[in-house]
Amino acid sequence: MIALSVAADVSDPILPDVPTFKELGYDLVMGPWWGFVAPAGTPAEIITILEEAIREVLDDPTVGEQMLLVNSPIVYLNSADFAAKWMGDFEIYGTIIKAIQAAQ
Repeated sequence: MIALSVAADVSDPILPDVPTFKELGYDLVMGPWWGFVAPAGTPAEIITILEEAIREVLDDPTVGEQMLLVNSPIVYLNSADFAAKWMGDFEIYGTIIKAIQAAQ
């Protein structure tokens, strides 16, 4: 099997010589992601504590090594950046789903 491209923001550390779609000129970034969420209305100081704790865990080299074993490099996003990522993906996938539905 030959990998032609990856749909990530950056090159895959397991496939460092395989270009991203962006590097090939396609504005496409897709893939699984995981995140932590808190209930609406959670006080900002609690969000800050959670962000710091999560960042500390994700900065642990052992955690990073384990995540690479399952081909999931860690890309930390704070709550604002994660919300933007979530909504951006929601919009992209919604557009794709609507186009597929329209084509049927």
